[in-house]
Amino acid sequence: MKQYIYDKVINVMENKIPQLKVNAITRKSLLKEDIGINSILFYDLLIDFENEFHIRFLDVSINSSKYRSIETLCDTIESFIEETSYEKSTIN
Repeated sequence: MKQYIYDKVINVMENKIPQLKVNAITRKSLLKEDIGINSILFYDLLIDFENEFHIRFLDVSINSSKYRSIETLCDTIESFIEETSYEKSTIN
């Protein structure tokens, strides 16, 4: 699941940021410092991630440690997916 989420995150970012050099990005790349994502682009990306993964971000601050790097962003998305799956399974 981790590789799937990482690949989707990179794909969404590549579509949103045409000048992004995908081959220079690693899981440890920092969103602000390494990739240069500002707060407006960050919120725009979160909306795209919500649509892509069918999740909802509640705490949305680019300064949050949950969104500091590609890795922490992917981990947060994975936890949201797991929560959503759990909630759906308990409803049925």
